[in-house]
Amino acid sequence: MSDDRTKNAIEEMRFRLLIDAVVDYAIYMIDPDGIITSWNAGAKRFKGYEEAEILGQH
Repeated sequence: MSDDRTKNAIEEMRFRLLIDAVVDYAIYMIDPDGIITSWNAGAKRFKGYEEAEILGQH
């Protein structure tokens, strides 16, 4: 079980590094309730909001 968690953590970290490196596209995630849970540099560039400002907003 620990191996699975380690693999998942590594995959999540790699995914986050990829998303953070993209600046030409706005990439963000919204949960089922419409709350913003992820915000990349491209989203900041196009929308103008810092990650700290937008995370948790509806």
